[in-house]
Amino acid sequence: LINKIAIKMLPYCKNNGLEKSDLVQEGMIGLNHAIERYHEQKDVLFYTYAKKCIERKIISVVIGSNRNKNKILNESISYDDEENLLLRFISRFVSFKIFRFSSLFK
Repeated sequence: LINKIAIKMLPYCKNNGLEKSDLVQEGMIGLNHAIERYHEQKDVLFYTYAKKCIERKIISVVIGSNRNKNKILNESISYDDEENLLLRFISRFVSFKIFRFSSLFK
């Protein structure tokens, strides 16, 4: 059940850094939530309740990973590549200039 739901939600998280194993793990957390909070007195089957808990947990993770606050982590570049040598130099130069500029006002 968890695997099927994870596969169904996988196309919605192609470019945000989530993999199928991440979705399965979150589905397991949703299943644990369902096991802890299920009440037999309610007129609902455990399967239905567990499916909803799993779906909601996976959907909340997918929505959370699509937020802009995760964009920097998901689109980061490596400083080890020779192509990024110029970028590394520029970032160090800019941070040094900002440090010197801020020390003028102390």
